[in-house]
Amino acid sequence: MGCLFFPLELLGDAIIEGWFFLMEWIIPERYLSRTFRTILRILVWVFSALLLFVMLLGVFALISDDIYVKQIGKYMFFIPLGISAVQIIFGIIVRIVSKRKK
Repeated sequence: MGCLFFPLELLGDAIIEGWFFLMEWIIPERYLSRTFRTILRILVWVFSALLLFVMLLGVFALISDDIYVKQIGKYMFFIPLGISAVQIIFGIIVRIVSKRKK
């Protein structure tokens, strides 16, 4: 019975891992010391985990029948999604700029 949901679980894990990977792109590979990159990576992971937690709470609030909770759920889902999109776009820009400076 547990094998029935394996493809769905695999897809969910791939999406979350890919999202965390893209969120880390804002950290430049060069021009920083190794310890500073490690500290930044930890901070990005904590920030990303908080955003993911708020987005999941927002999804559950969107499912609710109450109008006010549903409105708050929209904010809890779309604001962290927008912040994530901006961070990923900045990460892509950092990667492009760092590749050109090589």
